[in-house]
Amino acid sequence: MSFSRGLAGAACLLLAIGFASAEEKVRIEGLFDAEYWNTDGGSYDIGVNEDAPAALGRLRLSALGEFFAGLQGFARGEAEGGEATYDGETQVYLEQAFVRYSFQRYPVMIDAGKIVNPIGNFSRRYLSSDNPLIGGQLNFLVTYPVGITVSGRNGMFDYMVAVLDSPMVNDTWVVPESSAAPRPAVAAGLTPFVGTRIGVFGTMGPYLGKDSEDFLAADESWKDFDQTVYGLDVRFSRGYFELNGELSWSFYDVPAGLGEVDGVGWYIEPKFTFTPRLFAALRYEWSDWPYIEFDDPAFPTWYAGTVKAAYFEVALGYRIANGLIAKTAYRQAHDFGEDYPDARSIAAQLSYAFDVGSWFRRPL
Repeated sequence: MSFSRGLAGAACLLLAIGFASAEEKVRIEGLFDAEYWNTDGGSYDIGVNEDAPAALGRLRLSALGEFFAGLQGFARGEAEGGEATYDGETQVYLEQAFVRYSFQRYPVMIDAGKIVNPIGNFSRRYLSSDNPLIGGQLNFLVTYPVGITVSGRNGMFDYMVAVLDSPMVNDTWVVPESSAAPRPAVAAGLTPFVGTRIGVFGTMGPYLGKDSEDFLAADESWKDFDQTVYGLDVRFSRGYFELNGELSWSFYDVPAGLGEVDGVGWYIEPKFTFTPRLFAALRYEWSDWPYIEFDDPAFPTWYAGTVKAAYFEVALGYRIANGLIAKTAYRQAHDFGEDYPDARSIAAQLSYAFDVGSWFRRPL
């Protein structure tokens, strides 16, 4: 499917949904991103289009509706195309689709369905309208597992417990593909005063998949090998200054008698707003992260170690109008212990968030 066809289909969907939501029974929102990337060689993690200049377009449509008091439904779809995409091809897929029940007497919510991974700092603000930079966190990619979460708040304390069907991994470094399996996840946070939250999180469970069976001993199953992740995250804001950060540890049971491989990663991300329209942000990320792969199934060979790398990104953003943000960013990656030169990229992004329902409301 071409990106133009994807956009045409999305436009038809907007019209249909717009008339259906004219009475505000369903709220429809959109987010469109246009990006340009120019990267040089050196790091697979930040390279785009084999280091040739490239662009992409991305459209997200979100729908939120209330079935009855306390029960809501949410869905978000995405269409993305252009040479700067992951594989240079157009993709259209369902990102999230879940139902939420909010108890009327208690500050407790239950989400069930296809959700964004509920633990960690960055997954709550990965959209271009919330992310002050252009790139994302590299230790953990943003994923959309199927699961159920129960979350709530009591005064300064908040919590979340969940069962998810997939692990928190960066599949650039953990090569075996995962299969669905129940994984518990927990998170908790303390907000001692407005603008500051300190949180902890953790999850564990299988990280391999059915495709790994051919690489295992006859008496082993892919479900026998677990990944464990736990970490800390922080959010702080005061005046024109904001700070986000995360520190995490990851442990993997590796087949073929290789035992356990573990690693640590962290990032820190300050942002400063100079005027109501102009802001700047940077993110420094450090990874000493597990790397796991296997070779020819005729002679099963597993490799396990760690990847040590540092990533730096700085961006300048400007709010042109309500919902319209322009950013430009410089990014650099350094892989330690490898014969790769430092990789660099320059990117520009135009982000537009809009309310579809407002297009169809009658003026008062």
